[in-house]
Amino acid sequence: MANDAVTPEEAITQSDAVGGSMTGAGATAGPTTPDGRLLGSMLIGPPPALDPRQGIDARARRARDQIRELDASITRFKQSYRHDVHDTWDEYVQGCRSHTVYFEASRLEEDWGLLIGEILHNLRSVLDQSVWQMALLNGKAPHDFTEFPIRTSKATWEKAVKRHLTSLTPLQIEALRALQPFVQEPLAPETHPLWLLHRLNAADKH
Repeated sequence: MANDAVTPEEAITQSDAVGGSMTGAGATAGPTTPDGRLLGSMLIGPPPALDPRQGIDARARRARDQIRELDASITRFKQSYRHDVHDTWDEYVQGCRSHTVYFEASRLEEDWGLLIGEILHNLRSVLDQSVWQMALLNGKAPHDFTEFPIRTSKATWEKAVKRHLTSLTPLQIEALRALQPFVQEPLAPETHPLWLLHRLNAADKH
């Protein structure tokens, strides 16, 4: 009958052949030979630190890709029903050009609503997560009401600052204020892209 016993030297050789041993800081001991020599070890420890901005950038890229996907789908739709679709390009409003498409509702693509909702959610999340990261960079903990407020009047903005931006510095708050719809006079705040994003995203949730 063959002897199946493995010598310590053979065990070490087999361990190295399978995957080798990992030693160094953060390693924890694995099984050992009878004379106390290490057969192998596992490297454990916290996961590598991730830049929190990567998540924000990822959402922004995802929204951009979804907008392209939606635009391509609308283009294909228009080509398929070119005799029944009418569109108009409006004048530039707040730096954006409005594109209105008219067609029979029964012919809407089923996935457009879902796609638009995802785009709105990702764009809104980019804004809110940016404010969270500002608070963390300030060494302060964000709270349940921390978000990127979007307001159409000075009065509602001042209330929003006290509720949503308590972890930000005056300079950061002023930078966000400059982006608000109510600052974009003399044009109507309700036509501002950020306000449209805010309203559409809220409507999609409800």
